[in-house]
Amino acid sequence: MASATGCATRLGPRVAEETLASLQRRFVTAQTLATPRLGAPVLTLDLGRLPAAGADLSPGGESGSEGEESEDGFTLHSQPAYERSLSQAHCAPGPPSCRTPSDEGGSTRFSFGCTQDAPMPLSAPGQGPAPEAAAGNTPLLDLAAPIGCVSDSTQKLFPIFKPKKDYKHLYIVRHGESEYNAATAAAGTGWDDPLIFDAPLTARGRAQACELRNTLAALGLPANACWVTSPLQRAIETLVLACTGKERGVGGEVRLPSSLHIRSEIREKLVTAGDVGQPASVLKLQYPEVAAQLDELPDVWWHCPRDKPNCTITRAFQSREKQAAVQKRIAAFKRWLYDRPETVIVAFGHSSFWKHFCAGYCGVKPERMYNCEVRHLQL
Repeated sequence: MASATGCATRLGPRVAEETLASLQRRFVTAQTLATPRLGAPVLTLDLGRLPAAGADLSPGGESGSEGEESEDGFTLHSQPAYERSLSQAHCAPGPPSCRTPSDEGGSTRFSFGCTQDAPMPLSAPGQGPAPEAAAGNTPLLDLAAPIGCVSDSTQKLFPIFKPKKDYKHLYIVRHGESEYNAATAAAGTGWDDPLIFDAPLTARGRAQACELRNTLAALGLPANACWVTSPLQRAIETLVLACTGKERGVGGEVRLPSSLHIRSEIREKLVTAGDVGQPASVLKLQYPEVAAQLDELPDVWWHCPRDKPNCTITRAFQSREKQAAVQKRIAAFKRWLYDRPETVIVAFGHSSFWKHFCAGYCGVKPERMYNCEVRHLQL
């Protein structure tokens, strides 16, 4: 028996130290959850029930029998108003190390919060409110209250979720029917590469692009929308016709969007001769209305390895583009989209590229697009 009592005596100071350490951890947790505002609850920690050195810590002793106490040996009380803590009479608000115990009730209390009011007499748990409570002060509550999270209404919670008003709207468009499309459709199941390099639009494709103007107008696109196209001429021609509503060469000034870009990242995956591009210097002669945008491109912007080059001028088709290279282009184009200041972007590209592009979006089925089809994505 004496041995058990001696063990409890030696454990008393250590338990007190561990309890104070637990108090500090809870204080840090409360401060991390929220900074108290005017009218927010004030946490008052009652350490009056800490086991004294030599106290009986056996399972039947008082130290473990109180149902309202936590495992650390103290109880949390809540007061729905600010009070000036006793420690603030001697020092500025600070961490738990800056505190002064009260002499009332034989217990030590620490209050988190600060006002300019006079210190409020503190009552021990289970006792009635102090006389000053009747004068308008809020007495300490006897009930243990859970620590809540008080957040400012201006604080941004969960920043990984963007509100819908901040979404970017991307409208992807496939070009009109090209001469390559028409040739492969006519060949049927016995298809063979017709070797039409950088094919332009057919008459049907140009009509599709002119009708596309009405489709885009119905979307209510803002005047400051960003327009972007692939450098392959079937995409450039589709954009020009969709913006002007008339075929090139017809009288009248050609007015294109003020924010217009040509990006080689959204060119078609090079698997046929029709996906081999033309030098930017040649395209500027064919499409002078977008010459300024073509100046931003290198002269050779398509897949063209040195050992197996692809060239429209020499009609060389010697290598195909790997899917890994296409994925890199998709990632680069997405970064470009997110960096754009505009919230609405219209992009003219190709069926295979858009199919791979849409594969990473939830709810969007990656499938081939029809000529001049428009789809809407939210970024």
